[in-house]
Amino acid sequence: MLTVMIVDDDSTTVEVLVDSLRADGINGVATAAGLLKRSQRAFTPDAYLIDLMLQDESGIELAQELRDRDVRVPIIGMTGSLYLAEIARESGVFDAVLEKPLDLAEVTLTVVEAIPEIATDVMSLEVGPDESVFAPTPFPIRTAHGGEF
Repeated sequence: MLTVMIVDDDSTTVEVLVDSLRADGINGVATAAGLLKRSQRAFTPDAYLIDLMLQDESGIELAQELRDRDVRVPIIGMTGSLYLAEIARESGVFDAVLEKPLDLAEVTLTVVEAIPEIATDVMSLEVGPDESVFAPTPFPIRTAHGGEF
């Protein structure tokens, strides 16, 4: 099972992401930025989801520190700020940047596409017009286009 490390100081966002990823067969593990920085490579997830506006520090700087430690797994940024999203994209440290409010299907798809060996398996699935690769979420979440997911 894939494991995604979630770094976000909003507990509701973390809970929704963990539940949504779990429904899609991905293990979501939350941690505080400070704990992540102090960890000693004991655990490396398959990907990171990092909020760009953490309470005590920049998610962009945190992602850069991971890259400086030679972390080679995908790092996906999340933000509600178009300005920060652009800075993150230009920084080159993120594999993708998602804009809040998050579309949960897009989160899962972005994680899966960021991991090449997994993306090949999922993209090869045959799905009919009324079917989905992803399980629906029980949470009413606004999508980036204003609808509910």
